[in-house]
Amino acid sequence: VGVDVGERIETAEFELCGHRWSLWVCPGGMSEENSEFVSIFLAYKGQHAPVRAWFQFTFVDPRGLRTIVFVDDEEEGSVFAHKGDHWGKHNCLLRSELHDRCPDGEFCVEVAMKCTQPSKPISKSLPKSGLPPPRAAISVPPPSL
Repeated sequence: VGVDVGERIETAEFELCGHRWSLWVCPGGMSEENSEFVSIFLAYKGQHAPVRAWFQFTFVDPRGLRTIVFVDDEEEGSVFAHKGDHWGKHNCLLRSELHDRCPDGEFCVEVAMKCTQPSKPISKSLPKSGLPPPRAAISVPPPSL
């Protein structure tokens, strides 16, 4: 996959849980230390921060094979305090596996999410038992070489 370390593909904005988001996909890894992996991050694009979110990324190859590559299972979730804040995972999928499963470089990332405002008590505002089924599927075009 021909993208340098730290270079990212940013998806078009999409809406989940009443907020605007985009994905940052770094096929060459977000940092040198994770250059063997594809990195994926959820970036907050909305106007109503802060937002507390629990989310999951599922990688879907062209044959429809689905692999969960990240689950935010922290009890307190991830807080997006400002527009542009991002959370995710540096080592979601080995680059070699991406190349084997998607030789043309095109794949999809599904996002499942629950959200609340950070000021609300977690136990009352949002049950933490499992995430809903994916509500957004974002196609990631092949990187330009």
